[in-house]
Amino acid sequence: MRITLTCATLVAALNLAAPLPALAQAHYHLAPQKGAEKYGAYYPVAITDYGLAAGTLVNNAAGTNYAYYSEGKFVSEIDFCSTIGAANSTVLNGISRDAALSYTVGVCNGTHFGYVYNNAANTSTTVQYPGAISTFPYGVNANGVIVGEWDGPVAHGFSLVGGTYTSIEAPGAYYTVALGVTDQGAIFGNYYVTSSANYGFVLAATGAFTTINYPGSAYTGLTGLNSQNMAVGLYEDASGPQHAFAWQNGTYMEAPLRGATSSRATAVNDNGDVAGWYVDASNTQFGFVWQPATNQVIKVNAPKNSRGITVTGINNTHAQITGSYVDPSTRETIGFIGTCTGADCF
Repeated sequence: MRITLTCATLVAALNLAAPLPALAQAHYHLAPQKGAEKYGAYYPVAITDYGLAAGTLVNNAAGTNYAYYSEGKFVSEIDFCSTIGAANSTVLNGISRDAALSYTVGVCNGTHFGYVYNNAANTSTTVQYPGAISTFPYGVNANGVIVGEWDGPVAHGFSLVGGTYTSIEAPGAYYTVALGVTDQGAIFGNYYVTSSANYGFVLAATGAFTTINYPGSAYTGLTGLNSQNMAVGLYEDASGPQHAFAWQNGTYMEAPLRGATSSRATAVNDNGDVAGWYVDASNTQFGFVWQPATNQVIKVNAPKNSRGITVTGINNTHAQITGSYVDPSTRETIGFIGTCTGADCF
């Protein structure tokens, strides 16, 4: 008996969603963070539900790094590391998503440790895994649970809960890193077993460990996880290009990005909207917001005459995004907050 595989049959067999047309009646208006032109360059990592972008500011004139918050016009400049003896070297890696922005975590440049800032107490505390050569906090939730990487010299993931450090070791891995934690206590990250065996993982609050390995991929990496257990990231096929994807409870979905030669998903909100960026055949970089539930995409264009747009965060309330692009006249990296306009916004 001869079996003929159609595209629809293959899609169903791989449990992948079929591409649908991109949305045509929606676009993102990008509000640049103009302080970048005065101080240096902004690198946003997240945006809260109240439209507050957060990331790292590189002050070129002073030769220092600061954490920053910005709602558009106002831009802060904060050195969380100064109170723990590492002045002028703060790099912001993650914030809690609650209204009070209860916690902020990151790394103090020039040191081997990180920090956590407690907004209620207005204090910074050192994050340093016991006996580690170096410690890198990457994520924190509204309950103050911190996750990251500790090296000793092999890389391990870790969680910090109520002053207690716990190492996270993926099965058979020589490298494990925890990148984020949801308010429900689920942790996501990546691990390497060999140089050619690279996977994502989700560690549930119950302790259940799930490996994320896109079918047929040579590499799988996660970049985000939401409260509905949807993980997002990128995978590489045998020929090398990267592809943006989402995973939820065993189902894998690839973003239908027309003309993309390389892509990655970078963040997901609790509504299941996925943000990321892609490159086309002309080596032009675009952002995108993708809704796996409908498999529709909104393309995000860089401002006229700028280039290299990267989308790094998306919030829950209005699906606002944050990221950066390069100003060709100054060659500075400009952070932005993007708001969707049009009838077809998610």
